[in-house]
Amino acid sequence: MTIEYRKAVSEDAEMLVNIYNAAFYSDYMRYGACPGYGRTTEMMKESIREYPKYIILCDNKPVGCVSCKMQEMRVYEITCLSLFLSIRAKD
Repeated sequence: MTIEYRKAVSEDAEMLVNIYNAAFYSDYMRYGACPGYGRTTEMMKESIREYPKYIILCDNKPVGCVSCKMQEMRVYEITCLSLFLSIRAKD
């Protein structure tokens, strides 16, 4: 298993919406609202511009995202970590 990450670009917005929706669906169902769930592609593009995002890849497949923004030198604010992992039992 190889874990890597890369910086998200606006063309990744639709994929990130899908990751966020999968990661935050249970919170949405449990609490009736979740700021990470149900974003539009345009909302995600704006978020990518304001809060740089890094796509987390497992064996070259997107499985999550982390958002962070530099507050000052060597100090970052992590605003969101979303992971969606589908775990299968081996035969």
